[in-house]
Amino acid sequence: MLTVSNTSSGPTLSTTGLVFVSASAGSNPAPQTVQIVNPSNQTFTVSTSIQFANGNGWFSANASGSTPTSAQPLAETVSVNAAGLAPGAYLGTMNIHIAETQAVYPVQVLLVVRASSCTPTRLLPVLTNLEGAFQRTAGFPVPLTALVVDDCGTPLTSGAVQAYFPDGDPFVTLTSLGSGQWSGTWMPHAAASGGVVRVGVMATGFAPQLYGSAGVAGSVAANPAAPVVSIGGAVNAASLTSPLAPGTFISIFGNNLGTAVTQASSTPFSTSLGGAQVLLGGEAMPLQIVTPGQINAVVPFDAPLGVTQLIVEQNGAYAMPETVAMASAQPGVFTQNQSGKGAGVIVVIQASGVQFLNTPATPASAGDALVIYGTGLGAVSPPLAAGSATPYPPLTNTVNPVTVTVGGQSAQVLFAGMTPGYVGLYQINAIVPQGVAPGPSVPVVVSTAGASSVPVTVAIQ
Repeated sequence: MLTVSNTSSGPTLSTTGLVFVSASAGSNPAPQTVQIVNPSNQTFTVSTSIQFANGNGWFSANASGSTPTSAQPLAETVSVNAAGLAPGAYLGTMNIHIAETQAVYPVQVLLVVRASSCTPTRLLPVLTNLEGAFQRTAGFPVPLTALVVDDCGTPLTSGAVQAYFPDGDPFVTLTSLGSGQWSGTWMPHAAASGGVVRVGVMATGFAPQLYGSAGVAGSVAANPAAPVVSIGGAVNAASLTSPLAPGTFISIFGNNLGTAVTQASSTPFSTSLGGAQVLLGGEAMPLQIVTPGQINAVVPFDAPLGVTQLIVEQNGAYAMPETVAMASAQPGVFTQNQSGKGAGVIVVIQASGVQFLNTPATPASAGDALVIYGTGLGAVSPPLAAGSATPYPPLTNTVNPVTVTVGGQSAQVLFAGMTPGYVGLYQINAIVPQGVAPGPSVPVVVSTAGASSVPVTVAIQ
């Protein structure tokens, strides 16, 4: 069976793409070389084959030997013969075969034959360090380089080049290095558990306005030793949304975050639990629970606002940094089904002192007090150390005023602050206003510091 590989035990190539430009039909550009290095002690026997997507016989390869070693790389010299070719772009592939492993390393070859009078119509990007059917391992950054020319052979030195990933990873913006070379780094997230991935490159020129794209498909192998945080995986534990805020109880989702389920047994929470540590902007976070797929933690109250980085470390292995946004507040209300939507975790307190969890079977009435449990309301006074249980007395209040609407009507807020005896849990006590239309799913929204929660529901009779 034929396989395609690019692991540390196999050969490495100096480039996976070559671009030739012929100044005119019949003019041959200078040859280029692909270096094949064998970093192992295993013997590799190399041979090549050539395929043409269009045209025929316009390039050839001549090897300096057949057995590369770490001390003596093998050079494949690629030469172009543009005789008889009409102006245009020609694509081909040099396949480098390894006899001992039956692996194949494809190198894309692009030839642009320039017309005597040439007006460009498109861009032709070529990935130069990621071959077709590549194999990489989750948990490690992957450099991306591309060479971009237009169909007149002119390098793209200004404009925009982005790598995109149809299987889920965010765009990567490549930086111009000059002479048509563009570079960036891909952090594989979407295939953290292993699988097929596709990598595309989109190039845009602005003067003149030109476009072009190219892509390859390969695979990412699961890496049980490397923790991986999911894309957008650090969220408010109540609403499962972002941004985050100081003092927020958060959930971090991913793979290999822990080796077992480990839960904090006392307060204040430690910044190390189950072999894991989480750094936010360089500061360790108190941890409540660590599992293979999820970590619950509390954001320090002095965490920097704006864009920062979150890094998970598990037994000496570090996840790739995850970019997170920090706001002064971003309220979220806990829900009974823990989805961030639907019936809120809201306790009703009647004038008689009777208390009960609000459900459609146990609704609230106008004038009842609602105790709304959530997180993400930001700074508090008196100050409190993140990860510590909230003391009482005195009450710990939010610094920023908090408002509540029930069924779209403003509710009187009696208290907004931390719940005594709990870690990272806020509560808002508000009175159900008169005139709210009854129903089993009346929306409730908590707002503070210019941010509002995802609506949850409360039953009103």
